[in-house]
Amino acid sequence: MKRVLDDEHVTAHKNALEEVGTLAGDCLLPTILMLNPYRVIVSGRLAVPVVRDALVERLDSFTAISRVFGDAPDVIMLEGPENHFAAVRGAALAVLRQEVHRNFETLYGAPEKLVTARFADLTWPLTSCPW
Repeated sequence: MKRVLDDEHVTAHKNALEEVGTLAGDCLLPTILMLNPYRVIVSGRLAVPVVRDALVERLDSFTAISRVFGDAPDVIMLEGPENHFAAVRGAALAVLRQEVHRNFETLYGAPEKLVTARFADLTWPLTSCPW
């Protein structure tokens, strides 16, 4: 049995999604100021126009971003098949990075000791991190 939402519930749902976009903008501000990304991609269940629009509006409202960079980063959302397989692509990317990360020495064709010394900070195993 399909449930039909009345206007009050639809409005409440829309307001909640707008709030999610606004909060995401608040949370992204420090990262954007630190890294200056070209693009922010919204995916998963949040890849809806209401969230994207609220996020864009929030990022555009920050004077810190406009003062430092001029414009806020582009905000796009993954739609359709791109969004459906975002989790699978993310997992595959994590596996690839793990394998590349572990085989750093062979990628550069340099003696193992030199590469390990040059990239020591980047090749720490996760278990040796303080957290």
